[in-house]
Amino acid sequence: MSTKNIVISIVMGTIFWLGAALIIRLISDSLLQQSQWYMVLFGLVCVPLSYGFMFGIAQVTGLGFGQLLRPMVLATLTATTLDAVALTWFRTLYSQTDTGGLLGAALILFGAGMGLLLALLHEQKSPANA
Repeated sequence: MSTKNIVISIVMGTIFWLGAALIIRLISDSLLQQSQWYMVLFGLVCVPLSYGFMFGIAQVTGLGFGQLLRPMVLATLTATTLDAVALTWFRTLYSQTDTGGLLGAALILFGAGMGLLLALLHEQKSPANA
């Protein structure tokens, strides 16, 4: 992987985490704490969002979907590290309540896992890996 694509992956992970954190901030106090069904709903929404994120990385790096595992690992490493920092020292970034912050961080981690799973599945079915 080129240095350019490494930097792009880290920047994309930062952008994706920031976007997710802002969305969590908007929905955590009003929706996430009302019902566990909202967590399930937003968890399901993570799958198409992860595909969109993969598409964005593919467009910016010029790589095919079968070549996105490494860039997705770097982007996810960045996003989950930022998630851990925010959860540890800046929890009110996600919510005014501890529960909202924890639920929001968990949702971001779930989305990160889905992104990695999708990248792995696409790499496995790639003709170069068959």
